[in-house]
Amino acid sequence: MVRIHVSGDFSSVEYIADWVRLALCRPDVDFFGYTRSWRVPGLLPALESLRALPNVQLFASMDRSIGQLPPDGWRRAWIENDDRLRQVRGDYWRVWPDGAPAYICPEETGRQPNCQKCQYCVTGQRGDVIFLLH
Repeated sequence: MVRIHVSGDFSSVEYIADWVRLALCRPDVDFFGYTRSWRVPGLLPALESLRALPNVQLFASMDRSIGQLPPDGWRRAWIENDDRLRQVRGDYWRVWPDGAPAYICPEETGRQPNCQKCQYCVTGQRGDVIFLLH
């Protein structure tokens, strides 16, 4: 399991293509990451290619400063103080206006010891994730 960028972001089509090549060469590895670059029109098609790979989970990073929503099909990573989030029960939330499910990061709340153990962001097409403000 590899997290793409602990800090930083996708800056060019060529750089994204490098990640596509790497993920294609390593189908035995699951890749995941968060990006604000989905808002850059010139980068979005390349990000869609990366996101479409079966071993890649790419999230659109969201916070109060980002008014628009990403294209359909993108999982989103929210910051907990966003006004579009509504708590349903416990760690389960909904995003408005679309009502999509969102789940507070289990590692940040101590329900899981680390990302490797949890894998909520890594596997499958589950809902959005919420990170605590820190």
